[in-house]
Amino acid sequence: MSHHDLLSAIIPDPIFRILAGFSNLIYRLVGSSNDPTSWTSTLLPPLVTFLAAYVSLVIVYRSVRNMLLLVWWGIKWGAILGCALALWAWWTDNTDAIHSVGDAHLDNGLLASLAGLWR
Repeated sequence: MSHHDLLSAIIPDPIFRILAGFSNLIYRLVGSSNDPTSWTSTLLPPLVTFLAAYVSLVIVYRSVRNMLLLVWWGIKWGAILGCALALWAWWTDNTDAIHSVGDAHLDNGLLASLAGLWR
């Protein structure tokens, strides 16, 4: 029993004829017969090729765009955090780090600086 016989028993005849007409039109555009196992396609391989090329170009475009956006995000927030840290160092008068020899000042740490703001 073929698909046509099964569908014609379920679907009313006028609707089945319309659907069969669309089906035959699609099969003529895509292949030479109504049997998918014997398709000698005329339109499908170029469509698949163009679709694959389009998808690959879109993927490359979006990857490059996202990479550039990520680099820009890193530069922007690095500059913002760097300015904030420089402003914090200036505000707390902790600007001697340029001439520092690496000595740890445990009595003048972050908590001591924060506590000094409220005095």
